[in-house]
Amino acid sequence: MYNLMPNKNFKNQEAVQKLSQLVEQLMPLKTWGFKQSALFFTKSNYPVAIYDSEQCRVRFLLDQDRNGNSVSVSYGRLHALNDEEIMHWNGNQCYCWHRINMAIRFLDSISLSQVVEKQFKRPQIIEEFELSELAKSTKDVVERTLFMHASIWEHYGDRLFDLYDLRQPELWERFTQFSEKFHKKTILQTEHKIC
Repeated sequence: MYNLMPNKNFKNQEAVQKLSQLVEQLMPLKTWGFKQSALFFTKSNYPVAIYDSEQCRVRFLLDQDRNGNSVSVSYGRLHALNDEEIMHWNGNQCYCWHRINMAIRFLDSISLSQVVEKQFKRPQIIEEFELSELAKSTKDVVERTLFMHASIWEHYGDRLFDLYDLRQPELWERFTQFSEKFHKKTILQTEHKIC
């Protein structure tokens, strides 16, 4: 287990460096053309490492609670701001960083009614990963999360990264419509669009 963040209220430069090293050790960044573009602390003192490819951005945010360390992995288009979740884009306030679940459901061509029905269940690929020997043998939550995203990258490959690619506006528009329809049908309604 990695003690990446001994005190989340203290800006520990070593913690952000360790996060970066762990991400680079466990994630297939080079395979998909990702290079580190930012390494910093959020306004709330959480270490963040961001990697960019020609297609998109991936953000790793380290958190800590009473149960230990965890890492949040978000995906963004190349215009996504480093240190903000919401930005002004094309006249709208919109979320520029995205969790993986909705993208997986879209890429798996899950019908909207199935997505709404299973809104709080994890996508099948995540369920399968959690049942794998790798997941069962990895006790550290940060490592297990990174291994899970690495397996998602391996499974979907460019299909995942193309979804966020600014050069793929038709694909992004279909994903945006899918996401907006989902949010209108569930309790997860939001006043912001995605960008």
